[in-house]
Amino acid sequence: MNNNKIEKILWPIGVLFFSSIFFFTIKTVPLSVYFMIIDLLLLGLILKYSVRKNRYLFCNILVAAWANMVSYIGIRTVQKNIISWHFYGRNWYVYLLFCGYIGEILWISSVLILKKKCVNIQVESGNDQGFVNDNLKFSPWFIESRKRDLLRLEEYLTFSNVVGVNGAWGTGKTCLLEEFERRHEKEIYLLRVDVLTCNLDEVDLFLLQEMERIFRKERIYPHYSKELRSIMTANSVLKEFLQFLGESGDIKAKVLDSYREDVAKLKKIILIVIEDLDRIQNVEQIKKLLDFTERLSGGQIRIVYEYDSENLAECGLRRSYLEKYIPYVVNLTNISFQDAVRYYMPDKKAYSKYYFLTASVFLGAYAEEVFGFNMEMSIRLDNPSLRKVKHFLQESEEQLQKPEFGTEKKQNTVLAFYFMKHFFPDFYEGLTLFGNCIDEIKFEVPQTKERYSLQELMNQVRKNQEADGKSESGLSEDKVRELFSAPNTQENQCGLILLKLLGYNIQSMDEAYRDRTKMDEGEGKRVNRVYEYHYMRSVEALKHAEKNDKVSALIRNLHANGNQKDTQAEQRAKVFVSEVLEQEDQVAGWKRFKQSEEGVFLMGIDGYVELAKSLRLLLEAEEWKSRAQDIWYRFVVFYNKGQTHQITPEYIAMCNYIDARSCKVFLEIIKNFNEMKIIGRMPEEKMYLNFLKKYSQYAWYVGFLDYYQEWKLDTNGEKDLLLDYLKDIDQRLQLSMTLVPECDHIRADMEVVLRFFRKNQELVKTEKIAEWKDWLQIKINTHSQEEYVDEEMYKKLEKLAESDINQEEFGRYLDQAYVEEKVSLREAKMLNKQFFSRCIPRNTGN
Repeated sequence: MNNNKIEKILWPIGVLFFSSIFFFTIKTVPLSVYFMIIDLLLLGLILKYSVRKNRYLFCNILVAAWANMVSYIGIRTVQKNIISWHFYGRNWYVYLLFCGYIGEILWISSVLILKKKCVNIQVESGNDQGFVNDNLKFSPWFIESRKRDLLRLEEYLTFSNVVGVNGAWGTGKTCLLEEFERRHEKEIYLLRVDVLTCNLDEVDLFLLQEMERIFRKERIYPHYSKELRSIMTANSVLKEFLQFLGESGDIKAKVLDSYREDVAKLKKIILIVIEDLDRIQNVEQIKKLLDFTERLSGGQIRIVYEYDSENLAECGLRRSYLEKYIPYVVNLTNISFQDAVRYYMPDKKAYSKYYFLTASVFLGAYAEEVFGFNMEMSIRLDNPSLRKVKHFLQESEEQLQKPEFGTEKKQNTVLAFYFMKHFFPDFYEGLTLFGNCIDEIKFEVPQTKERYSLQELMNQVRKNQEADGKSESGLSEDKVRELFSAPNTQENQCGLILLKLLGYNIQSMDEAYRDRTKMDEGEGKRVNRVYEYHYMRSVEALKHAEKNDKVSALIRNLHANGNQKDTQAEQRAKVFVSEVLEQEDQVAGWKRFKQSEEGVFLMGIDGYVELAKSLRLLLEAEEWKSRAQDIWYRFVVFYNKGQTHQITPEYIAMCNYIDARSCKVFLEIIKNFNEMKIIGRMPEEKMYLNFLKKYSQYAWYVGFLDYYQEWKLDTNGEKDLLLDYLKDIDQRLQLSMTLVPECDHIRADMEVVLRFFRKNQELVKTEKIAEWKDWLQIKINTHSQEEYVDEEMYKKLEKLAESDINQEEFGRYLDQAYVEEKVSLREAKMLNKQFFSRCIPRNTGN
């Protein structure tokens, strides 16, 4: 006897048995209550599930209803409680409930009998539904070159249960499926599986749960889905029992076949889309997923895999292996950059402003005069990532809404800048916040691997011309031509095109450089050359120089605020302050922050530098100024707790963002700096000089230096001049320490500052150059302001300095006020000086 017959016999026996126990235990169940409960249960099932689509379920319900009725009558007869179920003398509602019961039973029975042929649907009978329809229209914004891909996908899904969509990450696989869904939304249920966000060990359970929702939506009871999930669950009792019997695989296959019968009852096809299959790092998990979906597909279930075949091939899954699971593949057609822009911006007026980015550009007449040649160039982005294009458009469009970018030239610069950021990251990451983009984009000579800026290339050509074309002097015109025309010089071409797109004028650059060179190296006295440069330049020369300066200033502004949108940067800083810096358990707060949207940083960018930048933007606002220094102090302490103690370029870049104008913040930073290990000199001298300028200024601002000479840091790369500057500060600090002999805490802080500048001497002397991890520096201008920390305390100490108090006692009062942060170091030095000025005349009088 097979399992189905055994189940049909055991089901009514089981219902009869348990019902009898229930009614025997609960001895008082009035007939009206019984029929009311049964009527409500049957009515609820009829309303929730379709009788026609759930033959198996309602057959069991009918059997259970009759078995339950027999049990109810039998137990009451045995208990000699006939009146409890007898109809004689009953109220009218009892007859109504009974009629409702009979009506529901007859309704279920009639539907099951009359619709028997419709219910017994075979799995493969629903496979005649096709997706090819010439009357369907494409969305007006859909990419023209991808229409054939979509038609091919529709054709494959008409006769195949599994289809692959092959393309690199971000090239539009999801967009293709979205358009397919729009065209066939009345024919399919779409289920997406993102392998990056779901638990790969439970993908099968996730799919079954999602399909259960579809079953219930169409009033189908997911009987076999529950059995299948129970078998697949890791800790399932049923699974362990079947494994014990050795029938787990057979039972699973049979249940899967029965599950397909349930799926065949659906009005629509279930389309399961597995996104980014190639991003699964474990090959065995890929094979397991392919095997399960192959078993599941068929009839009303179709599978579409999105992947990059090159990545799968690197994992060892080549076409010879995949063709069993994915017999048909749609390889995405390459699209142009302009097609991608039109996809997101179908309005011609909106996307026309992006034309110039891929249009032809020329070197121009002036460059032709210097280099001896002119050429036409353009950037071609073959099959760009649609995701990158989307992000590029979102960021650039938001910037263009700002009123300061109202002119066409500024808009072109903005668009070219973000074009470089998203599609040419190597150029973007090479930018700094204290230089000019036109000087920082370099061009490589293939033979020597030397890199030159555009201005340096011009200088090399002139040097060669002055040497009558000798190959060992400078670069000849032919070599420069090769830089931009040889087969492997696409990077040089892109760099030159980007400079033109950004709006730089080559002639203006060269004229400004030659004017500066004339001032620095020309004939005659330097003072005369300086006067000529500053006071005797023509208006045209000033205009030309100003043009490129405006472009550079705009790029620096975009770069300072361009890694994230301003509002996002402020939001990130606010969340970081509230969720981390102001929390008692900062470690737990930091973990929560990193899991939040605000805690996601761009790949390859140092997170702490991004945070320092976001904080600087936030704390400049008027409403945050009163709390700014306290927040900066918390940030510095938090950074010092969790980071490796090395002086890296990223650390110097972060320090350039921090506003350390308070003594507390300044000392905390330099104390940590003093304890750090030197791993090499900074790779960018300008950035390091900017760091020294800032912290020399902060040392003066809080009172450790009486003055500082910023002009001495214009060393032009001469190490000896830089060391002379640091040694000069060293001597002045030692002298200042002799003026406060009785103030131990002041002397201790001055000792910290002295160590800071001596540490910088060690750093400058280091021969090794530290390497970058990221490129992210910023230049921030600060302004000092004279004010008292505690004016009342200052006045008291001022009176005390004028009294007859002795030096030791006055020093003790002054030191105590400094420790309690009631006077700054500058104020302490002024008060100490005032005390000695009162004592000196008295001593001379004696």
